[in-house]
Amino acid sequence: SSQLDPSIKVLRRLHAVVENISDVGCYLSNGPDAALINEYDILSLAPRNDATFQAVCASATAADIITLDYSSTRGLKLPFKIRSSDVQAVVERKAAFEINFAPALLKPKYRKALVQTCRE
Repeated sequence: SSQLDPSIKVLRRLHAVVENISDVGCYLSNGPDAALINEYDILSLAPRNDATFQAVCASATAADIITLDYSSTRGLKLPFKIRSSDVQAVVERKAAFEINFAPALLKPKYRKALVQTCRE
């Protein structure tokens, strides 16, 4: 059997799509589901509308990463507006934004959407 190099640490990541504002409460660092969330090393959330994006930025304190998914809508753009106050809230708690570039590599029509998301 093969042995892992001891210098390599395998992290466990939980990625959740957040469609309803009521679900944001599940991702609080001291919320009712904290024990379950703490089993993972990294928590990423992908909000699907403006209300959930604002709520995730403002209060999902357990989230390490906010995923900006430009490929989740037909219009090939983010389904919400990015406000400086939302970005500031994420930065202050030392979380990060993530933009998946795989769709742009696989389908040329997604390339413009990737560039636009990066600009925002």
